[in-house]
Amino acid sequence: MVNAYSNYFRGLKNKNIILTDTNIVDYIKRPPVIQKYKIANEYVGSLLGITYKELLALGKERLPKQRFDEIITDIEKLDLDCQLILCSFVKGQSQLFKVQADCSVEVCEHFAAIGSGSDIAESVLFQREHEGDLPLGQTLYDVYEAARLGSKAPGVGNTHAISVLIPPKKGGEIAYSRVTEKGYKFLSKKFKQYGPKDFYRLGLPDYTLDLPRED
Repeated sequence: MVNAYSNYFRGLKNKNIILTDTNIVDYIKRPPVIQKYKIANEYVGSLLGITYKELLALGKERLPKQRFDEIITDIEKLDLDCQLILCSFVKGQSQLFKVQADCSVEVCEHFAAIGSGSDIAESVLFQREHEGDLPLGQTLYDVYEAARLGSKAPGVGNTHAISVLIPPKKGGEIAYSRVTEKGYKFLSKKFKQYGPKDFYRLGLPDYTLDLPRED
């Protein structure tokens, strides 16, 4: 999927097509469709030894209707088997997109998360009322906290890598800056201070629950 986007946007650059805030969404939606077509083509080729285009053109004539319908249904169920977050800048303004396995593209405001820990990570960012115009320090902590808590989900590793994207200068490319080892130690210290605290026992006063009285 990353290669699909790289090749597609390289082609746009070669054609001198400029991305703007009004056309970027249309261009962002195209590579997943191209990748889905490629997956469908590979599936049909392994199944019938023909291309997906040939199936659409001649399949109804050469295959029994039920078999043709079954193959089309199977193709409809194929997905990208991945998710992707795209970050970019248009005229200095950040742009954030989430590409789903079903080829849909979501325009995100303020933040985005993918993977098995995304529900936890997004709930943390919502709890922090995270917004895209917060100071860098607050943003780094919010992202770190979301990553730490999101790692509780199955399949998510405990290693975090955080980078800050820097808007490109005219004609240049997007640069980035990594959080240093000392930076992670600082964020870890603040997480112990501000993050959720473990506890094992919580005594409840009698008035906490409306329990029936024993006569």
